[in-house]
Amino acid sequence: GMMRERLEEENEQLRAFEKQAVYALEENRKLREVLRFYADEANYQNISFSEPYSKVSSDCGTKARAALGDE
Repeated sequence: GMMRERLEEENEQLRAFEKQAVYALEENRKLREVLRFYADEANYQNISFSEPYSKVSSDCGTKARAALGDE
């Protein structure tokens, strides 16, 4: 009856909310990983004397674009 329909509707809303929460947690994980990369001071040091680039310079924002879904 009406109570059963209401419960099914609420369950559906709960499942939708759960999917959104899982998506948000995954997005948060990806962005934190990228922030760790850019926050790590070692990534700004030159890779070697023969390579005048740091890991950040050679990355050219690839990790950030990937985390944002642009790559």
